[in-house]
Amino acid sequence: MSAKLATTARELGGKPALKALRAAGKIPAVVYGRTSEPQNIVVDADEFRVFLVEGNRNRLIDLELPTGTIKAFVKEIVREKIRRDVLHIDFQVVKPGDTIVYKVPVKLVGVPVGVKIGGGNLNVIKKDLKVRVTPEALVDVLEADVSNIEKGQALFVRDVKFPGATVLTPAGQAVAIVV
Repeated sequence: MSAKLATTARELGGKPALKALRAAGKIPAVVYGRTSEPQNIVVDADEFRVFLVEGNRNRLIDLELPTGTIKAFVKEIVREKIRRDVLHIDFQVVKPGDTIVYKVPVKLVGVPVGVKIGGGNLNVIKKDLKVRVTPEALVDVLEADVSNIEKGQALFVRDVKFPGATVLTPAGQAVAIVV
């Protein structure tokens, strides 16, 4: 599932120009790829905030550039240190067939036996997994069933299935444990 973000072209400018953009509710950004020239763009701050609230920031985006629509994802978000306002965004272009390294969130499904019957607590250790995947196989969230985990047992990375992707997070790391 991908989201849409409208953008406008941006002229290069110094600190005063960037401050004026941010004061007007805009975020300076850049979009780049392996085979394309970097483009300086502007994203509406409210629209980007909605994008972040609606779901995983690691999903594909249809970026509506002045030159046409392209598929991209958020490579980096630079935030202000105290107020955490978004100061700058880097988008990376994705072409069909490319492989990209992505962090995909893990959603735990079910209630573990060790919690229902054993009186234990489910502790989440890893909230996302690093994967290498093509844009076509990308998902917004990986679901992992924890209903068979008993007290003292764990769900490991190797137990989370993601067809069409190579999981780069070490297989022996725990995703969740019932204690």
